[in-house]
Amino acid sequence: MTLCLAQTPMQPQSQLRTDLTGTWEVIKSKSDKVNNPLGDAETKAVIVQSGPEIRITRSYSANGKELAQQIIYYGDGRGETYQSPLTGNLVSSKTKWEGNELITRYSARRTYPGRVIDVDMIEIWKLSKDSKILTLTIRTVLPPLPMLNEPGGIQITSGPRDIRTVYNRASK
Repeated sequence: MTLCLAQTPMQPQSQLRTDLTGTWEVIKSKSDKVNNPLGDAETKAVIVQSGPEIRITRSYSANGKELAQQIIYYGDGRGETYQSPLTGNLVSSKTKWEGNELITRYSARRTYPGRVIDVDMIEIWKLSKDSKILTLTIRTVLPPLPMLNEPGGIQITSGPRDIRTVYNRASK
């Protein structure tokens, strides 16, 4: 009797990623209030992930109106361009997997009293170990403080600010 053993090649690192696919409902009690009409009105996110493409449709409900916006991210770092639902401006971002976190980086223009500045934005999507909770952390990274705290400028003393939206898996 002859026994043949076949060795299967290891999966490429890019295929060993967390699958975020599912319908996710916002848990308001665990999410940060952001004091903007759109952010505080989010109700759910529907994510469809296929290879490097992650299609996220976020739904919002406020004052009896429903709004949905879909953004397609590419976890292989090729980059995306989409319209910001908050400002209407075009956003150019780059998304990639860092371990089991999906990280999107982009710059945004923000207005502070008396000045408009560019800030770095980082969005971090992370799935819990039991795959039941998905957390989106949006981190705002301000430019170096000496630039901001110059005479006649604005005074900012805090570092990066994180805002978290927590989702519960409604269905796979």
